Amino acid sequence: LPDEEFILLKRRYTLDNIRYWLLALQATDKCQMDFVTILYFYDEDCKDCPSQGTVLSYYKAILEDQLLVFPIDQDLSEEEPLVEILLSLYGIEANPSIVIADEVHIGLIDKENLGILLCDEQSDLSICT
Repeated sequence: LPDEEFILLKRRYTLDNIRYWLLALQATDKCQMDFVTILYFYDEDCKDCPSQGTVLSYYKAILEDQLLVFPIDQDLSEEEPLVEILLSLYGIEANPSIVIADEVHIGLIDKENLGILLCDEQSDLSICT
């Protein structure tokens, strides 16, 4: 039973992240909000995912509300159709993968390169010079 409860919590967390991501997309479109959104796809067997999570956490700590990161557990794709839809929509076949402004980046993105990608997306971020 504890495993079932844990999976249910993971499903709820993932669905909440998807809902929040959709709301953030609407806010940027309708309200001209200034933040960058990242969909972060990972799975339990991914050896580079913890490192990718660390890099994302680093930028989240610096940029605060200027960066919204939405982790999506690919292991839930069988239980949650929305996860499968996102995987299909973006053609995610390997992890870690991140999506910034509908652009898919597969594999580990190190700190320097992620900073470049973030500044390419929004040049007025506090990290961009």
